[in-house]
Amino acid sequence: MAMNFPMGNQMNPMQFMKQFMDFKKNFQGDPQQAVMNMLNNGQMSQEQFNQLQGMANQIMKNFGNK
Repeated sequence: MAMNFPMGNQMNPMQFMKQFMDFKKNFQGDPQQAVMNMLNNGQMSQEQFNQLQGMANQIMKNFGNK
């Protein structure tokens, strides 16, 4: 299940959290393995991965998890 976040656009933080929680609730399997599969089969480029990893790190920092 993919999350469709508008890149470069501001999203209401509550809308973002709701969409993330819906995604998390419906996701099945190992997230790290899912990402590796997308990298290996070309569904995601290394550049996309790096960008998303940076976004994830920023989100974690904003929520005090890092």
